[in-house]
Amino acid sequence: TTENEYDAEIIGNLRFSAHTRSDFPAVGDWVAISEYDEDKVLIHHIFPRNTIIERQVTVRFDASRNRQMPWEFTAPDDAVRLKIGETGLAFYKAHNPTDETLTGTATFNVTPQKAGYYFSKIDCFCFVEQTLAPGETVDMPVTFFIDPEIAEDDEMKDVKTITLSYTFFLKSETSKINLLESKLASEKVSNQATVNIKQIPQGS
Repeated sequence: TTENEYDAEIIGNLRFSAHTRSDFPAVGDWVAISEYDEDKVLIHHIFPRNTIIERQVTVRFDASRNRQMPWEFTAPDDAVRLKIGETGLAFYKAHNPTDETLTGTATFNVTPQKAGYYFSKIDCFCFVEQTLAPGETVDMPVTFFIDPEIAEDDEMKDVKTITLSYTFFLKSETSKINLLESKLASEKVSNQATVNIKQIPQGS
């Protein structure tokens, strides 16, 4: 504690419910205790951790282009290994080899998909359109972290590597894709409405 040092033991229920080493108290953890003897305490509960010091995740990077995008687009060669809750920084690279000024937008994907909920981008080149002049090359940063809440999700315990992927599209192609997605969504709503109408009992 902030006032004294104690010899600590874990109560039986906490010990038997532990599945891995990370389920036991570690340096820096906040725990609920009760005294049972002079300078001795029992640990009853481990409070949620803001940062899991002993657990790290490897983040790999991938880059691709839509077939209509003439840019050269590459991902960082080296993976980043960081602690949960720690901020990471990576630089993608884009080059416009044409003699035209072109604007593109990037979409991203995280795998495994179940880890996407906990992968947070603080700043990213994908947030805005990117315009490159003829022959221009740029480094495009992405700042990210793994949400500490991932440590509280039992389904995430097997996740040791996460891959962050980006695909670049020409601005004109992005508009076509958005238009197609909107059209498909509208058709889906229209089909659902038709089905619902046909299912209304006669005489209602």
